[in-house]
Parts: sequence; C-alpha cells; structure tokens
Amino acid sequence: MEAILINIIIKIGKLFGCLGLIAAVAASVATADIVETTNGTRLVGKIMGITDKTITMETEFAGALIIKKELVVGFSTEENVFVRVANGQTYHGKVHRKGDSQMEIAGPEVLLATEMAKISAAWRKGGEDPEVIKRKEEYEAGRGKWSYEVGFDLSGKSGNSEEFGSAARLKADLTRPNHSLGFYLSYDQAEKNGGQTSNEIIAGASYNSFFKEKLGWFVRSEVERDQFEDIDFRVTSAGGLSYRFFKQEHHSLSGRAGGSYRSEKLENGDKIKSPGLDFGLKHLYRFDKIGRVTTDLKFIPSVEDFSDFRLTQDTGLEFSLGGGKSWKVRFGVSNFFNNNPAPGKERLDTTYYTRLLLTWD
Repeated sequence: MEAILINIIIKIGKLFGCLGLIAAVAASVATADIVETTNGTRLVGKIMGITDKTITMETEFAGALIIKKELVVGFSTEENVFVRVANGQTYHGKVHRKGDSQMEIAGPEVLLATEMAKISAAWRKGGEDPEVIKRKEEYEAGRGKWSYEVGFDLSGKSGNSEEFGSAARLKADLTRPNHSLGFYLSYDQAEKNGGQTSNEIIAGASYNSFFKEKLGWFVRSEVERDQFEDIDFRVTSAGGLSYRFFKQEHHSLSGRAGGSYRSEKLENGDKIKSPGLDFGLKHLYRFDKIGRVTTDLKFIPSVEDFSDFRLTQDTGLEFSLGGGKSWKVRFGVSNFFNNNPAPGKERLDTTYYTRLLLTWD
C-alpha cells in the first residue's frame, strides 16, 4: 500500500512539474513579440524597429535577426510601441495581427484597424524614429569625412660615400560618396659627399566629382620648386574627365584624361609656358585588414611638342603597425622621368623609400 501511495505522489509531482513548465513557456511566449512570415514561421523575441524594408528582432536563440518586410504577413507586440502608417500618422499602442494581413493598433487613445503593407515604421519607447536615423546618416554622409596623414622618410649611408636624405609628407582629404577634395605638401632633400642631390618642395590640391556611377570630372593644381633641377617656380593646372573602371571595397581602379597648362620660371631667369595634356591612373588593392598596395601614375605631355613630357609613378606597400590604424609603414619606389630636363641633368630620378606614416580622422 505504501509503495502505491509513493508512486501516485511521484506521478502527481511530475504532472504538476510539466504543467508548471508548460505554463512558464506559455507565459514567456505571451509576453514576447511575435513575427509571422509568409511560410508560416513564427519568430519569438523583441522587435527593436521596423523600417520600410526590414524588421529587426532580438531573439534568445539566434541573437539579432533582420527580416525582410516583404516576407512578413503580420506581427504582435507585448508592449506599446510607436507605429507610423502610410499616410504619415504616428500612433502609440500594442499591435496585434487580426488574420491574413489585417493589423490592429490598440492604445489608451487609439484603436486603429490597418494592413501590414500600410505600416511603414515602428520603434520602441526610448528608441528613435528610423526615418530620423536615416536622415542623420544621409546628412553625415553628405558632410563627408576628413582624414589626415603625416609621413617621414630618413635615409643615410657612411663609408665609401657619405649620404643623407630626408623627406616629409602632409595630406588632408575630404571624402564623400561621389566627391573628394585633397590637399598635399611634400619636401625632399638629400646630400652625397657634401653635395646636394635633391631639394624639392611641392604643394597641390585636387577635386573629383562623379555625376554618374563611373563618369565624373576633375580639377587639380600643383606648385613646385626644385633647386636641384634649376626650377625656381613651376605651376601646373589641369582639368578634365574622370572614369571609375571599377570600385569595390578592397579593389579599385580609376583614370583621368584632360588638358593642362604649365608655367615655369628657371633659376637663370628663363620662363616657359606650355599647354599640355593630363593623363592619370590610380590603383588600390587591400589584401587584408592591415595591408594594401597602391599605384599612382601621371603622364603629362606638351601639346606643342609631344616629345616634351613628364611621367611620374609611385607604387607602395603599406602595413599597419601593431594591428592599429594610426601608425603605418610604407615601402615604395617612386620614379620621375622628364624627357626634356635642364642642361646637365638626368632624365630619370628613382627613389626607393621606407616611410613611417601617422594617420587619423
């Protein structure tokens, strides 16, 4: 008899335990938001926001989910939320699905029947209207983002010859989705066995604007002084069309073609003015999160004498130091070819460099 009573008590305990578990699960479902999709799936969690295209939901089983709104037939909320419908009116209340795509918004001061397709946005108390968030993002993107870069080169050699060289670079760029503005300043000087082999300062600015996905226009201007090449003052201005061959997150190639005008004053007092053309290519490839390789190529021939041209090329491999974004090192080679140099000067200058870079936004 005692054994029978004990078995009955155990079965009753299990029964009440199951009922308690079922009640707990039912209570958790009852107090959760529910999203119902076109294939019959019921997602349980907490709706964080609704836009015209997506529903964002926090779940215990899968974390944050982003659901396409076109695949949703209805949803329900456990708390009052802000809901904006197609006519622009905003209501505050609980949302329930009333069959098919019919929805009901019920609050202290509202009872509105509508359709799922007419709900354009929703957000929780303490949250922000998705449309306001979108406008802020568009405004920030329109303002653009400034980035800055400072670079230093040092090189030296002793023994059979005494050599020393130094260089400094400054850059400031404003980048927008289809526009870019850049300023730069560089200084190079080098000596060998007490004699100067380089003394050059360059400053410039450029602007690029794309009025179509791939096609745009550019203007640029550059001022240069190079005592080693006997150039007291040189100004080159150019403008024309830009073309983006492709632009991906990790790989891009763009080119330009236009006209230019060069004005020079030499150390001996001679002045040279020459209209010309302006061609350029820029290539970038990011091979991982901390490295990239870039190439910048410029070709500027004279219109009056096509054999009078200047060709510049700079290719460099950059790595971030210590996994950070601020300090970088760049290994590169730079070539400058002047087919009509000053008397006694070489046509080609090649520089191999290691550059320490500091970048910030």
